[in-house]
Amino acid sequence: MQKSMARIGRLQTSAGRSTLRMSVGIHSGDFHFFSVGRSHRELLVAGPAATVTAHLEAVAEAGEIVVSASTARQVPSRVLGAAKLDGILVTADPRVTVTPNEVAVAVRGQPSLSLPSALSDHLVAAPVESEHRQVAVAFIEFSVVDDLLGRVGAATVAGMLDELVTGIQDACLRHAVTFWETDIGEDGGKVMLVAGAPSSTDDDAGRILSTVREVLDRGGPLRLRAGINSGRVFAGGFGPLYRRTYSAKGDAVNLAARVMGRAGPGEIYVSDAALRRSRVRFESEELEPFSGQGQGGARPRPPVGRTEGRRQQVRLGGSATVWTGEGGPRPRGPARRGRRRRGPLRRVDRRAGTGKVSSYRRGGPGRGRHGHPSWLIAISTDRSFPTRPYGPYSGRLSDCAPRRRLGPLPTLCGPPSNGWRRTCVHGCP
Repeated sequence: MQKSMARIGRLQTSAGRSTLRMSVGIHSGDFHFFSVGRSHRELLVAGPAATVTAHLEAVAEAGEIVVSASTARQVPSRVLGAAKLDGILVTADPRVTVTPNEVAVAVRGQPSLSLPSALSDHLVAAPVESEHRQVAVAFIEFSVVDDLLGRVGAATVAGMLDELVTGIQDACLRHAVTFWETDIGEDGGKVMLVAGAPSSTDDDAGRILSTVREVLDRGGPLRLRAGINSGRVFAGGFGPLYRRTYSAKGDAVNLAARVMGRAGPGEIYVSDAALRRSRVRFESEELEPFSGQGQGGARPRPPVGRTEGRRQQVRLGGSATVWTGEGGPRPRGPARRGRRRRGPLRRVDRRAGTGKVSSYRRGGPGRGRHGHPSWLIAISTDRSFPTRPYGPYSGRLSDCAPRRRLGPLPTLCGPPSNGWRRTCVHGCP
């Protein structure tokens, strides 16, 4: 792998020359494997042996291979170099016979059993195209697994991990976030979540913030911490034909991992970029900026409390319900102030992330069936407020009565009248 990287890792890009390198940690021993989860089965590798492997990978610098003492005893001494902290450097090729297996084997069973539904549906729907995407990324780290294995045993730890992963899966499904992948870590492991790939929503940052907040609020015997960032990544299919994977690469992912590394137990650290993009507001405090490797300065904020509601400036797009209209009485309230056009409402139903609002904007206001000017408004119907009555409408209702405190259950009038689908008690659509 290092030889291949040295051969193909020198790239000429639009930003100049770039050299790809990797660091490797290797350990030999008895590992713990846990098959957990409900919506799909996830294979976690954890325990003391996984901790040693993750530690050695952290010890290795770019271009280095560091092995443990147990691995060093199983390879010729001529390939080994000097000791480096808790490991030993590999400095020569072990010269083993390589018998690659490049024969594609048909997979029996349902891929959805081992893949998140968002990924499996995307992969079987059409050929995967690589693309740049704006996403929100979160890493949730769980730890104290090694201690629990020694105190309560592998069977009990397996139940704890299954409860944790199932809870994360359920939260992802509620908020339309993709359970992306898991990775090993020292004394535990990490779960990576992505909002915005393979499909986007109207509020990717807000959804992933709500998901992570829900997971950490649930708690449990495992120690948790999280980091969240938002930015552009390159997402698509990677690997040879006989083993393809759908992944996302970029500084946005790396910075999310480094932001998580700054968080303490039970804390969520969020970059300014993710917090600014979120339409869900959280109680938070500002922290001192820090420099991440290759990312320059980053100023994380931990959302330490409950959600504070919706931002008033509603961005039209994504999975919003779009209403267009023509003719009828003049719109009142925020619809009149925001669009200043006339007409009743017509609903446009299309799948989330397919560009309902942007396509309407490109076409302009246009004319309806009877020649009247048409216009649109949008009301977000995301899942960030499942316990808040009429939560998606709060921003619109508060606009129409800025000096009056709205009650917890604003009343929507009965059947449509005067060309409107519904009107609120203040006369707003």
